[in-house]
Amino acid sequence: MAQISDGISNPVIAGIIYWLIRILICGGCLVGAGILVAFIGIKIAGVYKKYCLDMITVMVILISMAIAIYFGDWIKTALPVNLLFLFLFVQLVYVGIRWYVKGWREARGYW
Repeated sequence: MAQISDGISNPVIAGIIYWLIRILICGGCLVGAGILVAFIGIKIAGVYKKYCLDMITVMVILISMAIAIYFGDWIKTALPVNLLFLFLFVQLVYVGIRWYVKGWREARGYW
């Protein structure tokens, strides 16, 4: 798309048009990605609020943090991942399990 500026004989104007087109395309992609991330974040926050906003979740968060802090060195030797990433992954798995179990209960009339 930025090769449109190749047909312009003036190098200064061709450079300006090249960078304007590049900025517009990159900016549009960033705006689209930002909107997508915001939409996904709102959906996750809604699921979290509906299914996991209780004292059990607070306890799981605190226990996960305590384990990550206390056993951090041992975890880093066994798993070469970032501990914050591991903590967030544990929370994601927990929310997924709670979402599945509550949905299963609601579908069968237990809730």
